[in-house]
Amino acid sequence: SSDGQSYTITATASGNSSTTQTAVANTATVITYDTTAFSQNISVVDGSKITFAVDGDYVLNFSFQMANSDTQIHTADFWVRLNGTDYPLSNTSLDIPSKHGGIDGHIVASWSIPGQASAGDYVQLVWSTNSSNVSIEYTGVQTSPTRPSTPSVIATVWQVG
Repeated sequence: SSDGQSYTITATASGNSSTTQTAVANTATVITYDTTAFSQNISVVDGSKITFAVDGDYVLNFSFQMANSDTQIHTADFWVRLNGTDYPLSNTSLDIPSKHGGIDGHIVASWSIPGQASAGDYVQLVWSTNSSNVSIEYTGVQTSPTRPSTPSVIATVWQVG
């Protein structure tokens, strides 16, 4: 680390979703996960609550495969809830490109948020959009060339101190 101390990572997890996630326009919607790639002292409870087993400083990294099936640009917002309460200064807003040439507009939303958690705390990722034409899109296995499926959501958490 930059402060001359060394740390042992005692908590880490990664989860994703193999379903397209939709929202009712202008409604806060909790993001869900259906697969855990790996987990140590962090678990996903009730499909959406990233739950910590040990106290520490953490970094939450996530990406969403956004799609817009409308011919107009639409906006989506993303934020974090800690123990059911919106986490201050965690919202990010972005415009999802419009459909063009018969192809849905796409963009990947991805960023990291540092924070502290105590044993038993949980975080949830939440989103809203101004249009039901916007989704967080899962894409199955593709061909020409063959490539793996694309999860709609990837969330990774690791302890940094």
